[in-house]
Amino acid sequence: MNWLSHLFKSKPREPELVHPIFGIMASYKSHDGSIYWQTYEDFDTPIGPLNMTIDGTAEGPSEELVTSWQAILADINGWKAKAEPKLRETLQGFGHEKKFNELKLTGFGMNTVGREPVDWDMSFELESEGFLYTVCFKDGEATLVHADS
Repeated sequence: MNWLSHLFKSKPREPELVHPIFGIMASYKSHDGSIYWQTYEDFDTPIGPLNMTIDGTAEGPSEELVTSWQAILADINGWKAKAEPKLRETLQGFGHEKKFNELKLTGFGMNTVGREPVDWDMSFELESEGFLYTVCFKDGEATLVHADS
């Protein structure tokens, strides 16, 4: 049985990239063969700890998308305001409308333009209910919200 234990023993994974902004990231392949990068853990930002999933190449996250994310972060209150109507509508659908002020911004997803029907997204956690609400943006507008529990 010892050889089975050895065979299935998980090995520590070495970091694939240490990004100067996002920290330790791992690369993955999408269903279409493109590469995206994901943070192992939250990284510090001026608005608090966040996680990131971002398209890129084998060398790392796309610099164009990093720059786009920085512009979004610089106007985070404006983007939250654009997300609010869709968020409130979705919260109401789940009976959580009174918990809007409990939402905590937890992460972003940045997609290569044209590869996905969504340009980017921002996720909010409603910890008290165990929900994650992800607001999707296309052409600068909030288009829909995914709710996960």
